[in-house]
Amino acid sequence: MIVKVIPKLRKGTLGGKGFFSRSIVSRRRIESRLAKRIGEKRVQGKLQAISTFTKRTSPRISRKAKADRLWIAKSFIGKKRVRTGLGLS
Repeated sequence: MIVKVIPKLRKGTLGGKGFFSRSIVSRRRIESRLAKRIGEKRVQGKLQAISTFTKRTSPRISRKAKADRLWIAKSFIGKKRVRTGLGLS
């Protein structure tokens, strides 16, 4: 049996308080920098968790997180990078 576990989210890992009240351009610039630094899969995971957890309590934020996750997935296609020291060597 496979059990999926969602790790605890730390506050402020995306962009701090009020992240989803910022403009689309500002949010995506922050997410792009973060994806280059920690990897696009981790950023997508954080956005997916926010989208899932806020689906009922704050549907607007949930939709924004989902749209941002899809944008990250689309813009980083074929650009997967392995950070220094984390590859097979």
